[in-house]
Amino acid sequence: MGGAPSGLVVVDKPAGMTSHDVVARARRTLGTRKVGHAGTLDPMATGVLVLGVERATRLLGHLMLTEKTYAATVRLGAATTTDDAEGEVMATTPAAGLSDDAVRAALAAFEGEIEQVPSTVSAIKVDGRRAYARARAGEEVRLEARRITVHAIEAGAFRRDGEFLDVEVRLRCSSGTYVRAIARDLGTALGVGGHLTRLRRHSVGPFTIDGADTDLDHLHVTGLAEAARATFASIDLDADQAQAVRHGRPLPLQLAAVTAVFAPDGEFLALYRPDGGPRPPGRRLRRLTGISSLAPVRVWRRFEDVPADLGRTVVTIGNFDGMHLGHQHVVRRTREVANEVGVGTVVAVTFDPHPIAVLRPEHAPPTLTTIDERLRLLEEAGVDHVLVIPFSREIAAWTPEEFIDRILVGTLHARAVVVGANFRFGNRAAGDCQLLREAGATRDFVVDAVELDGGPQVWSSTYVRTCLAAGDVAGAAEALGRPYVTRGVVVEGDKRGRGLGYPTANVPVVPGAAAPADGVYAGRLRRLDGPAGPDGEALPAAISVGTNPTFDGQRERRVEAYVLDRTDLELYGAEVEVEFVDRIRGMVRFESVEALLEAMAEDVARTREILGASA
Repeated sequence: MGGAPSGLVVVDKPAGMTSHDVVARARRTLGTRKVGHAGTLDPMATGVLVLGVERATRLLGHLMLTEKTYAATVRLGAATTTDDAEGEVMATTPAAGLSDDAVRAALAAFEGEIEQVPSTVSAIKVDGRRAYARARAGEEVRLEARRITVHAIEAGAFRRDGEFLDVEVRLRCSSGTYVRAIARDLGTALGVGGHLTRLRRHSVGPFTIDGADTDLDHLHVTGLAEAARATFASIDLDADQAQAVRHGRPLPLQLAAVTAVFAPDGEFLALYRPDGGPRPPGRRLRRLTGISSLAPVRVWRRFEDVPADLGRTVVTIGNFDGMHLGHQHVVRRTREVANEVGVGTVVAVTFDPHPIAVLRPEHAPPTLTTIDERLRLLEEAGVDHVLVIPFSREIAAWTPEEFIDRILVGTLHARAVVVGANFRFGNRAAGDCQLLREAGATRDFVVDAVELDGGPQVWSSTYVRTCLAAGDVAGAAEALGRPYVTRGVVVEGDKRGRGLGYPTANVPVVPGAAAPADGVYAGRLRRLDGPAGPDGEALPAAISVGTNPTFDGQRERRVEAYVLDRTDLELYGAEVEVEFVDRIRGMVRFESVEALLEAMAEDVARTREILGASA
């Protein structure tokens, strides 16, 4: 995937940056796009933010579950729309007369297990969208209370500022605790309103502010094995046990908690956790995160490439073109089912080429992703291995029972199969979920059929293609869970843009690949083959898709991206990614160069507005 080492980075996040901003900077510094974070910090907050790099992104979900410590300043006497200093003041009540003891008594009520309603501007998703996005769009947001644990909380210094009372608070709490909500609820309990004015996170699990990186241009990556030993209980395996882990088999060992297991040479293999009930004399362990989640995904392009001694697996099947939110939901559910049945290895089965391209090539849909992009997205979604079936008319002739016996049972030793509820397979699509269930009852596997429901819209690759064909790149992004991108090598064009003051990077539209409808879009351009640093940065761009109808001669459909305010980029022959954020207008043939220039200036101004890019 990338050239950066796999491991964890502990950052002392500065004020004013979002967690996503820090991730973006880390991606540029480390030269890889595969960076994520464990636990969001608001822009106002500072302190420990743990980043996962490359394969270590698989650990982040478990790090999010660890306890955290904070130091905060709560201002009593004013309630705000966001429960912190960045919101508008809704009401004020004099608080300077409150006694220190009264505040301490009220604060003590927050210690222990409590029900907390998160702030309406939190990152919690409501029907697929972040609560803060809905709140900022003017929607009414109602969040359910969540059970959290505040292990310890105490007040330090008290300062009176006019009618306000500022209280320094220190706390140790479980994951999912919103400190701003504690500030809000403390003010409510005291009858004066309250909000957060300062927040600094001192630790996330074993990772503390001491030694955290403060220079985002120079980051230290703690290796995967060292990070795992620092975070979890650990055990060293013998060679036979390590081989069992690599093939996804359970371990008959006695452990009490999530545990990192290591090969004899020190390689970090996986995370295991105990099964549900006691199994004297020890407890049977099942894998929580498999070896291939922590090592590169293994891709099998022939049936005979699959190891004969592969252990039991949980399988998901699909074309996975685009890896939209429905696909991602299916993969997440596949991992959940793997945990439920005590099998650690998740295998995705996909097809190349697309079955319709073989059976009815004249009706083959434009592809949203290449097979390599699909493999990358499947890995990011959390699968361990991928079996790419080289689809042919011979395979298309298999009955559903042949597919089950040859692939699911004979090759992958499936213990469970997870598919979309509308899944069909076998000759003439004769197989469905009910047939799968009936076969599983006699072949020792269970079936989980997942609805691909995105609310009013059922997510599908067809829906994404429809959005793109209409130029609705925002709708496509909503279904994908990320902006739609095209990739390619920059070719030399007619250089008209450079002569007009708008030099563009020209990428031909690949035949058979999906692309947005002809028109002008706001988006970003990123160089993929450059070194870490500015070349890897996502640069704001005004993007044209089409054949440039104002000028005669060009008939090849191209994506042309003008990077705002940059005339110094040398991109010929470079591999780039063009990201589409929103549509500005359709494609128009202008009667004069002057009219075209006027429209281009308006397009650039609109791009700045959409992307929030300064001049």
